[in-house]
Parts: sequence; C-alpha cells; structure tokens
Amino acid sequence: MLDLPKPLDTYYTAANNQDRNAFINCFSEDAFVKDEGEGHKGHEEIAAWNEAAAIKYNCAYEVMKCKRTPQGADVTAKVTGSFPGSPIELTYSFVIEKNRIKELGIK
Repeated sequence: MLDLPKPLDTYYTAANNQDRNAFINCFSEDAFVKDEGEGHKGHEEIAAWNEAAAIKYNCAYEVMKCKRTPQGADVTAKVTGSFPGSPIELTYSFVIEKNRIKELGIK
C-alpha cells in the first residue's frame, strides 16, 4: 500500500478485512461521510452505511494513489465487489483531525 496517513492506512486495512470495530474507530465521534449524495454522521450511521454497502457487496479496496492535502488526503482506489459495474475507481477525500477521520467524501 502507498504511504498513507495512519488513519487512512487503518481505514483501508479494516475495510479489506471487514473489521467493523477497527473501521469505525478510524472516525471521530462526530465524523461525517458523504457517499452517493447521502450523508452519514456519527459512528452509528457510518457503521450502518458501511454494513449496507461495503460489507454487503464484499468490497475490496486497492489504493492506486494518494495526494496529501492540508486537511488530509485525496485517495484514488479501485473497488472490486459483487456489485454491478465492478471494479470501479473512486476518489476518497479525507479530512483528518487529531489522527482520526473527521470527514469523508466519496465520488
């Protein structure tokens, strides 16, 4: 994997291992995720979002590139799973605060 900021390395490792606890602990308590036009705030909503999409479709993530930003990083990843159109490349825009993911936008 590329040289990712620690919380992002943990995010992709946990996602690939379907480790729910490690995954949700990457996020701050009041984190916000925006995916497919919908917002998910806080651990409970983010866990439900992850369960409904990534785990349901058995997604695997291959980080292709990482561009660090002043707030965190923009990551391009190839996502493979049991969903129509697999695999796809998505851009993940992370805001990191206090070594946790504060915001995540996926497009």
